[in-house]
Amino acid sequence: MADTSNNSPTKILVVDDEPTMEKNTLKMFKRQISDRRYQFGFARSRTEALERLEEDDYHIQLVDIVMPDDDLSSVSELDDVMPEEKDLTSKSGLVLIKQAKRKYLNLTSGIVTGYCSDINYLKYGYEAGASGFIGKPIDREKLIQFIEKLRFSAKSRLPKTSNENPEKKIRYNTVFKLVRELNSELNYKLTIENIKRFELNQFEELRKNLPVLEAQVREEQKRREFLIQRDVEREKQGKFPLLPLMDGAIDTRPHKYKSKDGEITFYRYLYLRSRNPLTGGYSYCPIPKEHLSDPDVRKIVEEKLGQPLDSDFF
Repeated sequence: MADTSNNSPTKILVVDDEPTMEKNTLKMFKRQISDRRYQFGFARSRTEALERLEEDDYHIQLVDIVMPDDDLSSVSELDDVMPEEKDLTSKSGLVLIKQAKRKYLNLTSGIVTGYCSDINYLKYGYEAGASGFIGKPIDREKLIQFIEKLRFSAKSRLPKTSNENPEKKIRYNTVFKLVRELNSELNYKLTIENIKRFELNQFEELRKNLPVLEAQVREEQKRREFLIQRDVEREKQGKFPLLPLMDGAIDTRPHKYKSKDGEITFYRYLYLRSRNPLTGGYSYCPIPKEHLSDPDVRKIVEEKLGQPLDSDFF
């Protein structure tokens, strides 16, 4: 069992395929490492992370969600998450958290990702066993606070028996994001069901606020109509629409190209992932490389990814 006493450093495994993550982490936490508050290990994939967990007793793992991963043989039905998503690369980090949760009972998992606005990742992340999310781009102070929260959880965690089934507590802001991502019909039904449970004084308060709420809805509708019209003009000019980029998630996928002389070149491509309102699943649209030179497109993409685009994308 890992030692979580005050005299021992908190052992943190960082799992992220980004090449600069190790260098940036060691630089960011130089003082805490020197003070023996934190001790870091690193892995670039799910399978490598499982090897690291087997080799050492970690208290915390910080996991990226989307990482190159095609090792289907190491994923059982018990480990599967997001069953509607067949691409293991798109959920590799969630599978790792679920696998680690079953084997390492005292390990606390946190997710560091550019997909915090994606409601499916939030939902399945908590179900897989994550204790929290933090978004990219990474803010040092917020990350320290996040680690300290996970550190406290790791210290207070007791071994669980196999027949325990603790209920996950979901914070208000997570519930808010879940509700916000529902389609309008389901959102309306959920709102009505909640209003039925109001006390009379709550209902009267709602009645008083309805004009303000209506004004806010109208304002939001006008804003989206403006954005839609702007995208119509952009598409006429051969530009990529911005509203889908703002509403969707960005996935990166590796591809390899073999030339006639046998030389293999690796590239990374960007895909826009959007929820399909009819099926409830996701649709994928490639983002052509020529559109990444558009500063408006590039700004949104880099904000979603939490990092600048490098030469691999061009």
